Amino acid sequence: MALSLDDIKTNYDRYKQVFSERDTRMEQVLLVRKGRMRDVFPDLFPDGPFENPIVANMVDIAARDLSEVIAPLPAFNCNSPTMVSEKERKKADKREEIVNGIIDFSDIQTQMFTAADRYVSYGFVPAQIEIDLDNNMPRIRCHTDLFQHRLKLT
Repeated sequence: MALSLDDIKTNYDRYKQVFSERDTRMEQVLLVRKGRMRDVFPDLFPDGPFENPIVANMVDIAARDLSEVIAPLPAFNCNSPTMVSEKERKKADKREEIVNGIIDFSDIQTQMFTAADRYVSYGFVPAQIEIDLDNNMPRIRCHTDLFQHRLKLT
């Protein structure tokens, strides 16, 4: 069933309203990390040469440090403690090779540093598994750039 343009716009407006509080909170976090705390908390910071950069740097450094701690991927192991035969062990090894191949092909480890930063800052990271027909493999992508494009900040 195809949706009309009016239905799509109605759905968009509804979702925009449902998630407006989350979007506002995300925008405030981004503004603080960019050093624009006065836009979020106008009366909190006094005038002076050190009013914004120190707090913004502290918040940004804390978020980056925490994201670097959670970014490394764990080891993927497909073994089971109930495996008793050599045949089951070989199947588990093959599954483990497949999983590690998909992780390497998708370059998840590189994506995880930005994804972890977005997770620490915003509380979630949208991800997508898509089919790469050229390579005949699934590809996992973390959509970390959506936050910057969604929040139109100058």
